Amino acid sequence: MFIATNEGLMECRHGVFEVVPWADGQNHGSLFNLCRDNNGDLFCCNLKGEIFKLENNALTLFYRLEKEHIGPRVQFLFDKNNDLIICSSLVYNVTQEKVIYNSVCLENNISRLSDDQLLLNTLGKGPIEILFYRNDSLVIAYDDSYFKKMQKTSHYGTPVLLNGKISFFWNDGNIALLKNTELVNEVTPIESETYFQLCEEEIIAIGKTNGVRTIQARNNTLFASDTYFTQFHVSTVALGKNQNKYYGTFGRGVIVVPNDQVIKHNIKKSGSDLLSVASDHLGNVFLTQREVGLVLYDGQTKPILTDPDIASQKVFYSEGVDFNIHQAFPSLYSGGGTNYISSVKDAVQVGKETSLLASSIGVFKIGRHSVLPDSLWSELGRVDRSSLIHWALKGIKTRCKSVAFNPENQLLYVATQFDVLTIDAANKKTPLLFKGKPIVCNKLIWHNGAIWMATASNGILVYRDETLYRQYNQANGLFNENTLKIEIKANKLFVAHKTGVQVMDLSTEEWVTLGQAEGIIGGLVRDFSVSNDRLWLLANDDLLSINLTDIPSHNSPLKLQLDSLVVAGKKMDWTSSNIFKHDQNNLKIYLDYKNISCQEHAVIYYRMAGFEVEWNQVPSTTNLVRYKSLPAGNYTFEAKVRYGNTESEIITSSFQIIAPYWERWWFTPLIVLLTSIFLFLLFFYRIRSIRQKSQEKLEKKRVEADLLESQLKALRSQMNPHFIFNSLNSIQDLILKEETDASYDYIVLFADLVRSTLNYSNQEFIPIEKELEFLNVYLSLEKLRFKEDFNYNIIYTGSTDIQIPSLIVQPFIENALIHGLLHKGGPKDLDIEFKLDNQLICLIKDNGIGRKKAKEIQQRQGCEHESFALEAIKKRLSILTEQYGNAVGYKIHDLYANEEPIGTCVEITMPYSRLF
Repeated sequence: MFIATNEGLMECRHGVFEVVPWADGQNHGSLFNLCRDNNGDLFCCNLKGEIFKLENNALTLFYRLEKEHIGPRVQFLFDKNNDLIICSSLVYNVTQEKVIYNSVCLENNISRLSDDQLLLNTLGKGPIEILFYRNDSLVIAYDDSYFKKMQKTSHYGTPVLLNGKISFFWNDGNIALLKNTELVNEVTPIESETYFQLCEEEIIAIGKTNGVRTIQARNNTLFASDTYFTQFHVSTVALGKNQNKYYGTFGRGVIVVPNDQVIKHNIKKSGSDLLSVASDHLGNVFLTQREVGLVLYDGQTKPILTDPDIASQKVFYSEGVDFNIHQAFPSLYSGGGTNYISSVKDAVQVGKETSLLASSIGVFKIGRHSVLPDSLWSELGRVDRSSLIHWALKGIKTRCKSVAFNPENQLLYVATQFDVLTIDAANKKTPLLFKGKPIVCNKLIWHNGAIWMATASNGILVYRDETLYRQYNQANGLFNENTLKIEIKANKLFVAHKTGVQVMDLSTEEWVTLGQAEGIIGGLVRDFSVSNDRLWLLANDDLLSINLTDIPSHNSPLKLQLDSLVVAGKKMDWTSSNIFKHDQNNLKIYLDYKNISCQEHAVIYYRMAGFEVEWNQVPSTTNLVRYKSLPAGNYTFEAKVRYGNTESEIITSSFQIIAPYWERWWFTPLIVLLTSIFLFLLFFYRIRSIRQKSQEKLEKKRVEADLLESQLKALRSQMNPHFIFNSLNSIQDLILKEETDASYDYIVLFADLVRSTLNYSNQEFIPIEKELEFLNVYLSLEKLRFKEDFNYNIIYTGSTDIQIPSLIVQPFIENALIHGLLHKGGPKDLDIEFKLDNQLICLIKDNGIGRKKAKEIQQRQGCEHESFALEAIKKRLSILTEQYGNAVGYKIHDLYANEEPIGTCVEITMPYSRLF
């Protein structure tokens, strides 16, 4: 199923709608006018005059209408020659590159009739015209003068041909037949309806906001149905191949309406169940309804007998037999209506005025016709006004389900709750057996010299001369082998079972299923009856009927497709490869069965040829087949779908799973060869390994020596003489100013700094808390030198259970102070932030003069400050990079505001380790 939506073309796959990939260059999703050409290819269009074709599960641009010819709407169709006809401001044959019709109107309408004529009409401003086009001939059927004569000047209308009569549908809701001299408005108008013609007999009218109705033309008169689907906002409708209607809604999905040849009759049920149905030769239908009684339906519901005993019984009709139940319908019978017989399960007519009854207490005969010798029957007498004698069969006192009679051999067949018995004229009772076991049967029919049995577990059994002649089961088309009832009429076998109704043509033995796809909503059919012209059914507590001539001769063709393949968790296209590795043997195969209307009862059969012989089966709603571990080999996957007795073609796909290398013929010789080479090279490899280890030890010692040398250089560079002298001078000033406490504090800080430097210089990693304390002491001393203008912040909010390389950050801070902040006037700010994620990053930001001005000052002074250990730090970082990879290094960049330098930022990336 495909749907054109505002989001693009959507396809129903596995019960879910998925967007079909757009065409190249398609920049708008709204699509309209889904249409198939005569080859079955799918097309759609948009309002920009672009026609798209579905190819290889994606849209491709097929044709683009010239811009000057695009009107307010765009239509297209294919004629009998499969020529593409586009209708907008003109009507144009794309295939022949020929203009068919070009009016002064900006908008035209077109439709294709069953006799291959095209019906055109103008819309919008300009004269109203209705035209026929066929065999390159354009004929005006009705012109503007006709409509002016009828005082109808609205241009917004749609002409259609209903049963050969032209009807015109205006947007103001008026619907009329176009007759010789007048417009006859014969249905109630509903404004702003949208009209769809799915067949010659009717129009589907969809309301602007909700509701749908059908409009038909019969005997030169228009008829409109009542509005239905009033709770849905329907947008479009389409007709399926099996005559099901599909209504698209806004936000409520798709409504599937089965074949409307099946009529649902309006029965006044008042909440009471319908239990049984029978029909006569005049077309009357009789029902038993719980809590009501016996009901006649002849187009209207009429209770005819309100006996509470009858209300829970089955109803039967035997023409010519007077059962003394109802005076107007003497041939009508329902258990409980006489003084002798109740709970009747089956009634079969065996003569003009005689019937056999199977009840819960035995078998009875009503009438004069001879069935077995009279000595086998006990006379019960006559009842009331009836002249027919009631008889009870001797020796049968058990619950009976059905009865049948073979008049040729004078054999009586009785289906009890345990078995099926044959009773001959000598009162010999013989059970019929199937595979050595008794048969549990729900219905018996004697037809054409054979006894037909609807069994509870073996389908339908047919016996001739007390031997099995034929069996109908799931293997030859029967859906369910728990059959409830059978009837034979007009050379057709009608069967009700647990999942629906099926009909078999006895000449061809071809089954037709009457299920959800054919309009029988739901599975269980409680009862059915076949009249002269109709099949009557009780399903889902509704009375349904279908004309016998409308029962299809065969079910619609089925189509199953291979959708996708998932191998070892990876989705593949069926055509991409047919060779898989040994570890690609976990397969998920997705199948696509597109017939939504009969998915409930369709079954998918599949097998993997080369791995299994028997067919497996899954419901068609599953659509997934899985093989978890296929061995190496060549395989062909086969699948088909079955609905009733109809099967699709078998689809196949072949592929190969190659064996692992250790199972191939060349593996053992290769192992022997490789073992020999291995032994030959073992001595050489050992010597090479020893040499390589010696070189690695030497290299390791060299790296350790370089690292030690770098650490010593870094240690010597941490405390440059200028800093020491400046610190001591600052302390001296405090002493001279007699600020004893302050001088004492700074001496303590200075001592801590020197002690930490000496202690940490021998450690490769120190706890981050120690590093933060060290930096805080160092910056406290620098603040003594820079006075109150200098402010700093150290930020770290991460885990405290980590270690970082020692004494790496301080040289960069010192560099920022000397080169960035020393020569800056005003406030001097320094921010140090540690960030811990997968790496440890330290950001050092200052609001100094920037690297460019610092370089100029150095060049002007004729010297460069060499005390900041950056070269030693670079060497140390290089060694750490060899040890820890790319997680080590630093970057320096200037900070700008309005293209003026406002400071410098150093980003240091360093390794870290956990303490615990």
